[in-house]
Amino acid sequence: MINANDCEIDNILNSIGKTLILFSTEWCNSGTILTTNIESIENEFVDLYKFIKADVTEANNNTERFNIKNVPTVIIIEDHKEAARFVGIKSSDEIKAFLLETLN
Repeated sequence: MINANDCEIDNILNSIGKTLILFSTEWCNSGTILTTNIESIENEFVDLYKFIKADVTEANNNTERFNIKNVPTVIIIEDHKEAARFVGIKSSDEIKAFLLETLN
């Protein structure tokens, strides 16, 4: 998972393909758990998704752009638009299911 600021997020979102963005912050324990769960399944989906972690304090523009109100929040971006989102912790299996659903 790539740690990215606003500029890096914008550059990645301008490329083709699906992107998972985890919005969190270093003081968010739930975000730490979710990061671990995402990283545990990342290799299974690396050909299908780009994986980004954005600290809401360092990615203010994208935090506002995607209307992030709670952390952690995960958003799937496809063709420069939000395709799906969830808020809170999910297990590795739940994240896999979420990613597979967004492929259809």
